[in-house]
Order: sequence, then structure tokens, then C-alpha cells
Amino acid sequence: MSVRQFVAYAGMPRPRLSSVRVLTSTNRCQSSDPSELVGEVTLSSPAPTGGALVELMSVDASVGVLNVRVPEAQRTARFAMRLPPGWSGPTVIQASSGGVNQTLRVALQRCVLIVFPFKYWFTLP
Repeated sequence: MSVRQFVAYAGMPRPRLSSVRVLTSTNRCQSSDPSELVGEVTLSSPAPTGGALVELMSVDASVGVLNVRVPEAQRTARFAMRLPPGWSGPTVIQASSGGVNQTLRVALQRCVLIVFPFKYWFTLP
């Protein structure tokens, strides 16, 4: 018999990663200053005593994201994604907990700024 991993939670099913998503709107332009997006992870069942760790990683090393612990008896936890100045993406956030891996593609809207002279404003009706 081969057992890869066994963890008992007093007869309760082991919480697994159910979803990972971005809560902050990405429908915005890149910033010349560092900025931050807020994300949320959801587990399939409430976290056990001591909470449940969700490991997070960004494929783009310039995007800062740290692991998050879902508090005991909760199903969700929020985390921050720190973006460097001028960043518009994309990157992929990888989340892992309870033997389940999920990915989330993150990018900001690419804004096109066109400046043109408007000299004849006084001739408009």
C-alpha cells in the first residue's frame, strides 16, 4: 500500500483551495507610483484549528505577493499584490492549498494617451 499524504481533521474533510480572484478593479491605467491590488482566496470548507495556509507566488518577480493564512473556522482570506511603478502586466498568480493548485492571470488595462492641441474652442456653438 502506498500513501502519499494523510492528514486527519477529526472526521472533517480537509479544506482545499476553491478559488482565487482579484477584488480590486484592473480596469485602470498603470501608475507611475507603486500600487496595490487586493485578491481573495476561498477554501472548500472552513479552515481547521490554527488556520489553513495558502501559498501564493507571482510568475513576474517584480509583483510582490505573500502567502496568506485563512483564519480558523473561516473560508476566505484577502491578500495584497504589490505592483511596481509603470507595471501593466500581465503576470500569473499561482495559489496552492490542500493539494489543489489554481492560477489567476492579472493585468491592468493598457491606456493610450493622445495629446492634441485644441486651439479653436471659442468657435464651438
